[in-house]
Amino acid sequence: MKGLFQELKRLIKGPIQLHCDNQGAITTAYNLALYNCIKHTLLKYHYICEQVKDNLVNIIYFDIVRMPIDGLTKPLPSIKYKAFLDLLGLDSFYLEL
Repeated sequence: MKGLFQELKRLIKGPIQLHCDNQGAITTAYNLALYNCIKHTLLKYHYICEQVKDNLVNIIYFDIVRMPIDGLTKPLPSIKYKAFLDLLGLDSFYLEL
């Protein structure tokens, strides 16, 4: 990822922050003792573990309640829809019939 940002002439200071809503995946990335459990997973996950070990990537838990993407991937009840719009910084409007 740093190579991509170097090509874009955007320097990154410190480790890259990745947000994840899966605490099991975060634990696995930071705990190399779980290697026997993940040795048959996809190669890209091993790459992330190596990046965490080398302190190039920092994975942060991101609570699913605060994830705006849910509004784009699933139907929401009206209260969650309003919260989704607030997360995006948009105003809601109601159509009156």
